[in-house]
Amino acid sequence: ASSYWELAPSYPMSPLINPADPFRDEESFPIPKTETPYSWAKRAEYIEKNLEKAEFYYKMAIANGERVESAIKDLAGIFHQQGKTKSACDLLMAYRHLYMNDLARFDNLLLSLQKQIKPTGNSLNKCIKISGLPLNSNQESVKALFGDGFRIKGIELTEQL
Repeated sequence: ASSYWELAPSYPMSPLINPADPFRDEESFPIPKTETPYSWAKRAEYIEKNLEKAEFYYKMAIANGERVESAIKDLAGIFHQQGKTKSACDLLMAYRHLYMNDLARFDNLLLSLQKQIKPTGNSLNKCIKISGLPLNSNQESVKALFGDGFRIKGIELTEQL
């Protein structure tokens, strides 16, 4: 489990969020009001959309013993969003002993992630058709339409008459 605690790029002890920012709307996100690594991770994940920073602070929260069970689940979610689903499963398995009181819920989360590692049936090789693209569209511009294109295996452009 020690590999999970390698420090990410150095981040300040506070995420430097301007509380007077009129576009900051923490009320719509599940973010604790305290100034702790766990709340900084939540802000990084939900407001800043900075998964690397969130990963760093979740790891810090776990190392500090702060909301450990929640931080582990949240960190597993961050790993999954980054395309590191196997790491998410490994993390959960390393801390399985903490979830003995709610093992069924834990196992559901773990099973859901494990299914994503080895997709079968309906989750394999999906094709989608996108209409109304500009004539100068290319593979990169189409891939840019998706927030996270790491699952896109190929793009085929055809003209429709």
